[in-house]
Amino acid sequence: MVIVHMGLPKTGTTSLQVAMTRNSTLLASAGVNYVRAAPAVNANDWFKHLRPRHLRKLSQQEIEQRVQQTRDTVLSNIAADGTTMLSAEGLYSINPELLARIF
Repeated sequence: MVIVHMGLPKTGTTSLQVAMTRNSTLLASAGVNYVRAAPAVNANDWFKHLRPRHLRKLSQQEIEQRVQQTRDTVLSNIAADGTTMLSAEGLYSINPELLARIF
């Protein structure tokens, strides 16, 4: 199972991510893989290049390359068994069709 948290700005997303990072060993012992995109607190760095303002000047091929690269990054961090959690504030602004292709 993959749990994706798409926190809006100023809703406590960073606090949640800090708590998850601090307790990642405890979560792991419970079978939960918390994905943290170092060095950032959350995984926004993985997704910021897919925000609408970054895609406007790109060709469809370039967009497809970005989606595939992001999908590869996400998939390489998902645990083969158990549960994986990912939290990224920036996901709320990404086109739902692109998100569906990533996840």
